[in-house]
Amino acid sequence: MAVLESLETQFMTFIEDYEDEDGEVKYDKEISRMVTEGKHSLEIDFNDLYLFNIELADTLLSPKTDYSVLTTVIRSKARTKNPVFMESLPRLNIRIHNLPYNINLRQVASEHIGRLIQISAIVTRATGVIPLVTKAAFRCPVCGEYTHLEQVSNKLEKPPKCTACDNRKGLYIDPEESQYVNFQRLNVQERPEELPAGQLPRSLVITVHDDLVDLARPGDRITLVGRVK
Repeated sequence: MAVLESLETQFMTFIEDYEDEDGEVKYDKEISRMVTEGKHSLEIDFNDLYLFNIELADTLLSPKTDYSVLTTVIRSKARTKNPVFMESLPRLNIRIHNLPYNINLRQVASEHIGRLIQISAIVTRATGVIPLVTKAAFRCPVCGEYTHLEQVSNKLEKPPKCTACDNRKGLYIDPEESQYVNFQRLNVQERPEELPAGQLPRSLVITVHDDLVDLARPGDRITLVGRVK
C-alpha cells in the first residue's frame, strides 16, 4: 500500500507543479482543456516526467506499475473543474508518449511483458471497429437485480452468483445495461530500413482502444507506445 501511496503522491505533485517554458502549470492546463473539449484522454510527454522526477519516470516503465492509480489522480483533478462531466465519463485514459528510446520490433520478447515500450513500425492490416464490453451487467432470472462486473480481458468473465439473492444459475448479460469501448486490432511489421540483411520482416498484433481506433491505416508508418501482453 505504501508503494501505491508514494506513486499517487509523486504523480499528483507532477500534475500540479510541472511548468512549461512559459512558466504555466502544463498538465493542470491540459486537464482543463480536456474537460472543456469533452475528451477523455490526457497525453503526457515522458520527457517531462523524466525532467521533473526520474524515480517517477522509471516507475512508469516497470511492469508492476498500477496505472489505475494515475487515472485516479487525473479523475480527481478533473472533477474539481467539472464534476458533472466527470460523473458522466465512464473511462479516462492516460497516453504516455516520447519514450527515450525505441525497441526494434524483432527484439520484443518475454522480458518486455508488462513493460511500457516504444516501437516504430508499418501498419499492414487493420480490423474494423469492434465494441468491447468493459463493464458487463448480468441480470438474475430469480430476483431481477443486476450484478455489474468489470471486464479486464477480451474474454467475457461472469460473476459466480447474484449479489442480491445469491442465485448461482441462469445469470445473463443485458447488452443495453452494459458499458462498451471501441476496440481494434492492427497488424504491424518492421520497417524495411530496420531489417537485417537477408531477413524477412517480423510482425506483431496490437490492440488499440477508445479514441485510438481508426487513426492508422494500412501503409502508415507509426510510432507505438504500449504495454506488452
